[in-house]
Amino acid sequence: MALVAVAEEGSFASAAERLNYTQAAVSQQISGLERIAGVRLVRRSSGRRPEGVTSAGQILLRYAQTVLADMRVVQDELTRLRSSVKEAVRVGTCTTMGVRLLPEATRRFLGALPDAVIDLVEGPADAALLSLVEEGRIDLAFAQLPDEGGPFEFIEILRDPIVLAVTADSPLAGRTRIVPADLQDLPLITFQDHPELGGLEQQLRDCGVTPRFALRTDDISVLSGFLLAGVGNGLVPRLAVDVTDPRFVVHPVDGLQPRRMGAIRLRGAAPRRAVQTYLRIAQACCRSLALPLAPVSTSLFEPRHEASGAC
Repeated sequence: MALVAVAEEGSFASAAERLNYTQAAVSQQISGLERIAGVRLVRRSSGRRPEGVTSAGQILLRYAQTVLADMRVVQDELTRLRSSVKEAVRVGTCTTMGVRLLPEATRRFLGALPDAVIDLVEGPADAALLSLVEEGRIDLAFAQLPDEGGPFEFIEILRDPIVLAVTADSPLAGRTRIVPADLQDLPLITFQDHPELGGLEQQLRDCGVTPRFALRTDDISVLSGFLLAGVGNGLVPRLAVDVTDPRFVVHPVDGLQPRRMGAIRLRGAAPRRAVQTYLRIAQACCRSLALPLAPVSTSLFEPRHEASGAC
């Protein structure tokens, strides 16, 4: 570039200004090229001012101009490639949030950032999602919040109450209030035995109730099918039931702690703009679920607080 600039500008000073170098740096670059080529490339006056390019310099100049032109083509192609690459937000989710919250959040997100894409991972359990976050394989996990921060930062975005889901023709459908004692001896359908329910069975025992679980499943569609077949009554988080389906009636169970649901990421990693946007849109979508929202946070992620229930 120094040889091209000197040839086109006619002086070391003008070439230095064009290249944003010092005049000495330009002169040193030309001298270095001459040492490599073994011939004089620029004719100099007694005052060391350039007086044009030598024949050897003209030969090198032709190749240099070709190389610079090729470099500009490469830079243009790389720029086009970068502009065409869609930014991916890698999202992990538990089943209930994946079904009830993230479809609408993703629709709004892609409307706001049409050049982005969502890479979705469905975790069989919250622990699996946390492992993916810790390994850096996903940007955010939407799940039940862990009891301890560990290597994670998280923000609570909604509270998902435990409900009794029954069919519309069930004798329990017309009840105005359900308490843990009402569950004694009822055949119940719930999730598999993992932390998804945050110790639901222990909560019931603390209230003096010995639950009778007829079936456990993590598949929401299977849950609905068994409820309609009369196998049992669903004791599940409200997100597990389509409350707009007229075939079902759901009653919150007084005294049972709701799940604290939110977004989890790896501590210390600065969230990208697209990740922040997705989180904020997901928070806004929670309002349409008609569930208790978490207290408004002034920061992107902050630790949650424990809540207590009463029997």
